[in-house]
Amino acid sequence: MDIWEKITKTVSEAADYTAREASKLTGIAKLKYKISAAKARLDNLYASLGRLKYDELKGNVPSGTTYDELVAKIDKVKEEIDRYENELAELKNERLCVSCHATIGIDMAYCPRCGAKQPEPEKKDEGSCCCNTGEGADCCCGDDAECCEDCCDVESDCCESDTECCCDGSGTCETGDAEDGSCCCEDKTE
Repeated sequence: MDIWEKITKTVSEAADYTAREASKLTGIAKLKYKISAAKARLDNLYASLGRLKYDELKGNVPSGTTYDELVAKIDKVKEEIDRYENELAELKNERLCVSCHATIGIDMAYCPRCGAKQPEPEKKDEGSCCCNTGEGADCCCGDDAECCEDCCDVESDCCESDTECCCDGSGTCETGDAEDGSCCCEDKTE
């Protein structure tokens, strides 16, 4: 590999990394906005609940909305906020304490704030990728082309035309065209 190919590869990897991180930051910003909007709806529901109780105490007849309806709506919005906060923590490679909801490291066994034991972190399913996962992973077809770009985040040189990669996830070629393990991603429409 000559110097220009190395430079091109390095620049390409840096651009891919930057794009992934920018996408992650965008996701974080969207989740923060959703949390903020849900908290505003929650405040409005609390205010409605307070108005309903106030009207009841003053002897005014409620206008059709019951406590149970408002409480159900509040519970639904609180669940939505919890879901968004868990997604946000996951994007930041963190998680929330099961007891006090403090943000903690993903691998922590106990919460440093309240001391509660945490469940084992869920293992992410890597799917049926036969590649060594991670940046710069080698293709299972053996020629350093990446057939599994969706799960390994590496740009594909293997399946450029509108064909699907023929790797079956076990490191062997599904079509049987490449007994030696070389990349078999030819145009399947022939």
